Amino acid sequence: MQSSSSLEAYLESIRNIPLMSPDEEKEYSKRIYEIKEEIRELEESARNSPEMAGEIEQKTAELEKEIVSLRNVLVERNLKLVVNIAKKYIRNHTNLEYADLIQSGNLGLIRAAEKFDYRKNFRFSTYATWHIRSFIRRLIIKREKLVRLPEHVAEHVNFARYIQNDLRLQLSREATYEEIAEAMEISKEKAIGLLTADFTIVSLDDVVSYDSESPVLVADAVEDKNALNPMDYTLHKDLKKRLKEMADTLDPKELMVLALRKGKQDKIYTLDEIGKMFDPPVSREWVRIVELRAIKKMRRMAEKLGLTEFLIE
Repeated sequence: MQSSSSLEAYLESIRNIPLMSPDEEKEYSKRIYEIKEEIRELEESARNSPEMAGEIEQKTAELEKEIVSLRNVLVERNLKLVVNIAKKYIRNHTNLEYADLIQSGNLGLIRAAEKFDYRKNFRFSTYATWHIRSFIRRLIIKREKLVRLPEHVAEHVNFARYIQNDLRLQLSREATYEEIAEAMEISKEKAIGLLTADFTIVSLDDVVSYDSESPVLVADAVEDKNALNPMDYTLHKDLKKRLKEMADTLDPKELMVLALRKGKQDKIYTLDEIGKMFDPPVSREWVRIVELRAIKKMRRMAEKLGLTEFLIE
């Protein structure tokens, strides 16, 4: 659907396809729902009767084909609805191809056919219109901007640009933010926000300068506020290594008891609670002995590695 001739051929091919009446929409949608229910019952039967799985699978495949066929009719009979909706958008977005708008609208129509539930008591064409518009708007935003603004914000931005251009013609110079805000009857801060919302996208790979031996990129000049500085990173890495050495001196039972008694979790477990976690359960006195032995090992290693300040009594 790219060239004008293929678009004309497509429009001609759907010209004589009649739109669906409300009764037809309900009839097709109801049948789709009934088939889905039948498939659910068959799947339940397959779980309860594994010996019937082959026969049920074949029947399910036939029913799914029928659903596809019914949905195709719903879609085909509403293709002209997509064309009419796309026509309204092409007037305000002349940089987009009419065929592309129709194609996106058709995807929305297909989604509507998949999601429609006749029991909610509204027409399929009404439900489909929402999906068609949604898919067309996504295409417009994708083509016109890399960063999406909410639709209501985009409308305010466009109006602010219109006022800015109008004042430029009237004053024969660039209008100030105060003048634009006054014309729009909004605050200066809001006017600035609207006129700067439509910013230009800058790639991190863009070159800032060639002053050094190699080009300086935008990414080189942007500070990562969440990153550790090199000194902190080195100290953190070394501390992590030493703490692991300390933990490696403990056997699994000691490590478990110490973690539950001194760890970072919200709850500090009692000796009795920890004793019941073992299989078979052990006494609280046994857990206390294991804990004291683990603490003694950790203290000895901390003194050896110079980490006594990190110990928690």
